[in-house]
Amino acid sequence: MVAKALTRKGTALGKMAKVSKDYEPVIQTYQKALTEHRNPETLKRLNEAERAKKELEQQEYYDPNIGDEEREKGIYFAIVCAVCARKNLLEFSKCS
Repeated sequence: MVAKALTRKGTALGKMAKVSKDYEPVIQTYQKALTEHRNPETLKRLNEAERAKKELEQQEYYDPNIGDEEREKGIYFAIVCAVCARKNLLEFSKCS
């Protein structure tokens, strides 16, 4: 009985997560439901929620703004390494 209620709660949270982009409560609720009763349907929904969360994280990773920030960090690192090479410093920690 408890597992069925938790699965329903997870389903409702899953519908809300599509809008709010927060899948963590959904995953936690499905895991609690699986603790109570190992149901194949609940396991399927848990896997779908984890897959959706992973896809969302990948989309956020490919955000152009984040890419620009990382590119700037790389440029800075390249410049610092070039300065270190001119000073004949072998370790990066010594030339910062």
